[in-house]
Amino acid sequence: MRVSVVFTILAFSGITFAKSCNKGFKYCGSSLIQKGDYKDQLLQVLYDRNDLNSNYNDVLFSCIGTPWGLVDWVQRCPGSCIDGGSGKNDFCTPS
Repeated sequence: MRVSVVFTILAFSGITFAKSCNKGFKYCGSSLIQKGDYKDQLLQVLYDRNDLNSNYNDVLFSCIGTPWGLVDWVQRCPGSCIDGGSGKNDFCTPS
């Protein structure tokens, strides 16, 4: 009975669970947005670096790999950030 109550509460609470990134892999911000609910985390990482004018789509992040998919800043791509495909790192192109 208690389990069903928990599931009911979660169903109506508006909580979203992002599909977690894979530890050690590098991801473009745009790839993380497609993967799940990463927008607030990406904005926080940029804020922490005092990079308030950045477009997170062209930033490369590294997955630290907690159950919540914690990421950290790697670099701003001089050109654009490219999705490397399933099981591969994303990468930056030169300007």
